[in-house]
Amino acid sequence: NQIVKKVNVLGDYFLIGDLDLITKPLLNQPFKKAAFAATLKNVSLEECIYKLTLTDFLEIVFEA
Repeated sequence: NQIVKKVNVLGDYFLIGDLDLITKPLLNQPFKKAAFAATLKNVSLEECIYKLTLTDFLEIVFEA
C-alpha cells in the first residue's frame, strides 16, 4: 500500500540535531515525493543534518 511504516537514515553525513525531526513526520505518509515534500516543507532539515536541503533529501530518497 506504499505507506511508510518505518524510516531509517543511513549514510555518510554529519548529524547535528535530532534525526526524529525528519523521520517521525514521515511515518504513515504515502511513499510519494509530493507527500514527503509537503510533510517536510516546514522542517529545518539543515538543523538535523549538516547542509541538507529538502531538495537534496528528496533527490536522495526518490532518485538514488
